Amino acid sequence: MTSQSPFITTLIRDLSQLLEQSNNYDVKIQVGENQNSKEFKAHSNILCARCPYFKSALSTNWVTKKDGVVSLDEQSGGDTLSLMVAADELLLDELVIYVQDYFVTDQCSWVQQNFVQVLHTVFRLSNCKKLQDFCLESICEDPQPFFVSNNFNELDKEILFGLVKREDLRIDETEMWDYLIQWGIARTPGLDQNNINISNWNSLYFNSLKETLDQFMPYIRFTEISPADFYDKVRPYKLILDHDLYEEIMEFHFKGKRPKNADLPARIAYSRIDSVILKPKHAAVISNWIERKDSPLIFSKKNAYQFNLIYRGTRDGFSNVAIITKCQNFGAYIVVIKIRGSNKVVGGYNSLGYRRSMSNTQGFQSGFLTQMEWKYSLDSFLFYSDDMKNIDTMHLSRVSTPNQAHYASTHHAVNFGNSDLICNGLAGSCYKNYYQYRLLESEFTTEEIEIFAVNSQ
Repeated sequence: MTSQSPFITTLIRDLSQLLEQSNNYDVKIQVGENQNSKEFKAHSNILCARCPYFKSALSTNWVTKKDGVVSLDEQSGGDTLSLMVAADELLLDELVIYVQDYFVTDQCSWVQQNFVQVLHTVFRLSNCKKLQDFCLESICEDPQPFFVSNNFNELDKEILFGLVKREDLRIDETEMWDYLIQWGIARTPGLDQNNINISNWNSLYFNSLKETLDQFMPYIRFTEISPADFYDKVRPYKLILDHDLYEEIMEFHFKGKRPKNADLPARIAYSRIDSVILKPKHAAVISNWIERKDSPLIFSKKNAYQFNLIYRGTRDGFSNVAIITKCQNFGAYIVVIKIRGSNKVVGGYNSLGYRRSMSNTQGFQSGFLTQMEWKYSLDSFLFYSDDMKNIDTMHLSRVSTPNQAHYASTHHAVNFGNSDLICNGLAGSCYKNYYQYRLLESEFTTEEIEIFAVNSQ
């Protein structure tokens, strides 16, 4: 056998040249279509001998023969993904690179709909970094479709761990915790949806979940979770946290002392907003609307605007006087109104701000208010949502008559257009006059109002 080794080496060298030359090829591998396509020539015997994928493909009816040459027709995303794996195994680097480019430029929708399948494939292939980075960056830019997908719970642990660690993952930290708990329960032996009621759990259940999620805990931004959400969502699972870590977070929420072992910075452009209505993802969408990035509901890597709470109804009082007193002279602002007894929200962006002048609050109450006139704004807009828990229900209504975007009224501190959105504290209504759409079909009762000064960052 030893004496034959030089001949084997020579044979391997000569056969390898077949991968580099197109002489006597009998297979065409075509990726893409029309002008955006590329053709690779190969030899079926080598492909079949070296790769189960090609052995199956070349022996079944999903390939065609024309003029004595086997040609692979355009395949589904899954078949093309398998082709890339096969090309990597056969060291067809040029084909691997081209298929990645094809996925990123021409099949990005399919990739986004099949993130879990693609990620599980490309993470095994060292030559597929471009497609891997595309998947991770796309998820970070808009994580919700990925986390709510049907096969999210099937995601490999190390892939999810890599995502949770990223600072550019644009997700509210409370939601990150919820998804992580959901995934952990699904991936922990002995836990499933039938025993998700943790009031019935024993220590064994908590210990099992802790073992599954332990490596994730140092990368959760617990200081970005509100005290209310920490109490409702994290505290019930305190047994999966190390005792010292839990005590540090409790001390932070009760005393404001920064923790030593869990003081991670907020994820990029996703700092917690002081609001009981808005989440950072809503603020990100509204920020893009301010910059006229209307569709789709996209997220920038860095918010261009900061929302600073200047008025809250349950804190400052539901009255015109309270709103004007708190909000005068702050410039542009966002008002958000939650409708009582529902998850519906209406609101608007006033690019001008409260440019009213009052002699005193008594004067306002008696009807004295200067500058009672129409205000021009091309940038103001209204928005509404049927359910703020689902960001896809957020809709935009821009001003259609800029000369009548706002009116300084003695009766309504919140007044967009000609009653397109008006609110006097506890009651309000929406009509269609000087903005594109009517937000609501009936009058509403207010549960909460928040107004934020909008400042460039």
